[in-house]
Amino acid sequence: MITDAKRTVYVGNLPKSITKELLYNAFIPFGEIVSIIVHNTGRSEKAYAYIEFEDREDVEEALKNMDYSTIYDRTIRVSRANIQKQPDSTTVEEDQLTTTTPNTVTSNSATA
Repeated sequence: MITDAKRTVYVGNLPKSITKELLYNAFIPFGEIVSIIVHNTGRSEKAYAYIEFEDREDVEEALKNMDYSTIYDRTIRVSRANIQKQPDSTTVEEDQLTTTTPNTVTSNSATA
């Protein structure tokens, strides 16, 4: 279970055959890892993971060094994990984690 999104990265575009061990070995150079959650079920050939580090500073190193790197001939994406706020929720569940996309602008207002 992820306990702190500020210490967690989202890793996307992973091959479905990815393992926790491979992710651990790839990300351990950037800091102690608390938790790895891999989602590789379903029909898609892609998988994704959340990796929680012990220190928030380690997230910066992982982002700088691993975003757009290659694992099993796939260019992976690494970004900050983001927790969707749930009212009356004290525990963060795996399905509450999303990613943040920098420089994305959306508008809910219609033009007349």
